[in-house]
Amino acid sequence: MAVRIVHYGDDVCNQVAALREMGYSVSECVSLAELHAAMVGVMRADAVAIAESNGTVPDQVVSLVRATSAVPLILFQSENPQYSDAEFDLVIPCASTAEEWADNFAELIARSIKRNH
Repeated sequence: MAVRIVHYGDDVCNQVAALREMGYSVSECVSLAELHAAMVGVMRADAVAIAESNGTVPDQVVSLVRATSAVPLILFQSENPQYSDAEFDLVIPCASTAEEWADNFAELIARSIKRNH
């Protein structure tokens, strides 16, 4: 079974395509309603990746994820990051390439799956 990633926000740096190339199943959400449905639906998420938009991430997104699941929360920063790194299990700078963050991403997911199964 493929590892399922829920991606929230605008995919301006093509993270979704990179994740799919790495073999992840990715569900894209652009609204809180879609994110909520993805988090409480039949298909369990293994991680949630949030794309910071214009330097912000709505607090409701972080709260929703933390309230509904213990999966890793990953932040893809914007060019002008302004959000606190402390809320996230992994923070990926905007200028980094998929090759630079792929191993850390995979290790975080593997540890989480092992811990939760």
